[in-house]
Amino acid sequence: PNQQRQGLGRFLVSHLKRIARAARMEQMLLEVRVSNAAAASLYQSIGFHQVGGRKGYYPARDGREDALLLNCELK
Repeated sequence: PNQQRQGLGRFLVSHLKRIARAARMEQMLLEVRVSNAAAASLYQSIGFHQVGGRKGYYPARDGREDALLLNCELK
């Protein structure tokens, strides 16, 4: 928690997007837990958009948790 909200996640994902563009990739996909609103907000603020979901994708204490599927066009 003491390392959160320092801009590291934004830096890392932005850096990966640059690498992907340099490799001529056209899009990036990622999953994020439905309960992780902070991460979903970060990804959406840097160009990712929800394109679907995955039921029961993550293990959770009381079973499984759904994931949001996010996409970012790199063209």
